[in-house]
Amino acid sequence: MPELEKYFEPGLARLIRKGDECEDKIQDMCTPDFDYIFDSQDDAADDLKISPMDEKNLVRVKFRGPRGATTTHRFDYRMVQTSQGWRVYDYTMRTRMIRCA
Repeated sequence: MPELEKYFEPGLARLIRKGDECEDKIQDMCTPDFDYIFDSQDDAADDLKISPMDEKNLVRVKFRGPRGATTTHRFDYRMVQTSQGWRVYDYTMRTRMIRCA
């Protein structure tokens, strides 16, 4: 099984792969125009919180960027049951800046 299909349903995995191929070709961001896991160039997170899946098959993930970053990232992952198990079907991202006191 390809790596993306371990986590994303096949249609979403194809869209992500297509975006990655576009970025390789043009050496710039394509759609989606953010990293689908970290929303950052840094592939790390601090204060990671993952909620249990709710009755709408939604999993909320919140974290701060690494090394003392002041940005809180929130992803809402919509899950779907596939023949391979639960996979991410869709997701939304919200970034909120935390003001320093």
